[in-house]
Amino acid sequence: EEVAWLLWHGELPSAQQLSGFLAEGRSRRHLSKELIEVIQKTPRTAHPMDLLRTAVSFLGMEDRTPDKQDAAANLDRSMSLMAKIPIMLGTFYRVRKGLDIIPPRSDLSFAQNFFHICLGQVPPPEVIRAFEVSLILYAEHGFNASTFTARVAVSTLSDIYSGVTAAIASLKGSL
Repeated sequence: EEVAWLLWHGELPSAQQLSGFLAEGRSRRHLSKELIEVIQKTPRTAHPMDLLRTAVSFLGMEDRTPDKQDAAANLDRSMSLMAKIPIMLGTFYRVRKGLDIIPPRSDLSFAQNFFHICLGQVPPPEVIRAFEVSLILYAEHGFNASTFTARVAVSTLSDIYSGVTAAIASLKGSL
């Protein structure tokens, strides 16, 4: 979460900023009934990247203010995407396995909640920390194909969901 703040604001958050950021992000983890239905209707053999691409695109259709394209609105959308993406993937993981869907918890960190959604439990702290470090490393991989693809999509003044969907599509490619 601190790295997301850093990427979005250019500096690490203060304790107060981080506390507010965590609370806001955790309050946005809920998926709509309609999005859960889309996840449930996705073929169990589908690749998780296919589900993610479709689910992010679906979130764009649920946006209540699609015409607002200013920086504040897109930052708000980014926070919602960050909150919902692990929930969407974890929900799909459980659906694929024929397991009951587990709702997100607001008392868990980003990484803890992802494991909770997938596995129904939170692994030991060392596993959580390893996953967090992995996420930090993914955040710092420069100007790759997915970043380029997202920038091309949004440079046409398309919305952020289209940019993220395009980026996900480029990440799925074997190259």
